[in-house]
Amino acid sequence: MHKYLLKMSLLGLALFLIQASAQAQEFDVLKARPMPQISTIPPESLASQTDIHEAVPAGDLNLAYSVRLPKGWVMSKDAGLGELRVSKVVLGEIVRYYSPPKLDKRSSFSIEASQLNYEISAKNWFTNFILSNGYTLEGMDVISDTKVEAIYVYIEKDISYVVRTIAEVVGTRVILARYFVPYDFWTEEKAMQAGCIHSFTLTNPERRPVEILDHYVFLDLIEFEYPISWAARSPGVSSLERMEATLISSSDMRILTGQIDVQVISRKQEGVSVKEEIARLRNRIASRSDFQTGERIELITTFQFQPEIRAATVEAYTGTSADDFQRVIGYEIWSAVLVEDDYYYLVAMLTPARTNDFLTWARNAKTFERVVESIHSDVSDKDPGAAARREQERQRREADAVLERPEWELTPEKQALKHAREKARERRNRRRGIVEEETTEGEESSPAQP
Repeated sequence: MHKYLLKMSLLGLALFLIQASAQAQEFDVLKARPMPQISTIPPESLASQTDIHEAVPAGDLNLAYSVRLPKGWVMSKDAGLGELRVSKVVLGEIVRYYSPPKLDKRSSFSIEASQLNYEISAKNWFTNFILSNGYTLEGMDVISDTKVEAIYVYIEKDISYVVRTIAEVVGTRVILARYFVPYDFWTEEKAMQAGCIHSFTLTNPERRPVEILDHYVFLDLIEFEYPISWAARSPGVSSLERMEATLISSSDMRILTGQIDVQVISRKQEGVSVKEEIARLRNRIASRSDFQTGERIELITTFQFQPEIRAATVEAYTGTSADDFQRVIGYEIWSAVLVEDDYYYLVAMLTPARTNDFLTWARNAKTFERVVESIHSDVSDKDPGAAARREQERQRREADAVLERPEWELTPEKQALKHAREKARERRNRRRGIVEEETTEGEESSPAQP
């Protein structure tokens, strides 16, 4: 089934990815230039030359802001606080301020919002924003996983603007604060631009996950988190020495957009080579779509692991193929090896390449990061809710066992339970965008974990 879905995805995404590839090549998404160094205005000078503007747009406390802007700036009547226009697809403007005119040009400051339906870092969200709009990025500083500052060039009605911006992920939104300066005036205004952008704050930011998280539990020993927009599958646990699970992301009823395999191997086994095991896992996830693991793209050193992890390595590789069509589309294979006292944790991901479908890559990378950062053992010692989840897992396994037995072996009560479980599974798969397909030759499907 996995191979079938992924081959369908290659066909369904082909034209889009080829177009996106040319766009993403405009700058190296791994090596955005740092911000240019600009002398800032002393705090006392900034205070004397600016006014504080504070508001609660549309009465939404999570959008409340404070910012300093030069004296004489006025709020646009077309972006009043009473009419909040927030779109799930494009940025919606909350408020805009204008400077007094200089000849036929004006500087301006705006605050905009975009709804998030998936987890993504601020850096990757903003990079996708730049790529999608074709702007020229001059520099970017990553302040945190949820906040970046950047400068880029924007052209409107034949006028070039230098834009300094803050992009911040707050709860289920991205807030974008932008200070526009016509290029002709930027040299004299750039210090004020920097001071005002640095003064911008959200006074009551929302703090909650973008997506609802689920927990995958290997018996009562090990668990990790993942967004419910991904479907979890497992062949079942037959041995405590080797356990595995798969996460599937699908954008619709037929296209697979990402896959993550998790493997847990006991360190008590003799003759286990971690190097061979992770290479085997990478090649296994790649071979499902006729890829092979190619050259290493990067060694990732930014993940924060659980306290019991003694050592870890996270890497990204290219996916190579002898097929010209697949080679044009491009995929990446990520892998992580984590070592703790009793187990090795091996995690591998297959995702469209960042140079071809940056947004899908960014979403998959964030899910991979959450899985790798959250996986840990001794569940009951860390989480008071672990016992309840273990009981739910036990009941689920018992119910799944009923599904696998022929009806003639079951009592009428068990037959009714089997039918109810099958209907519940169909509803769950439709909700998560996953369709149970007939498996390809040599492959068996396995039930999804709730």
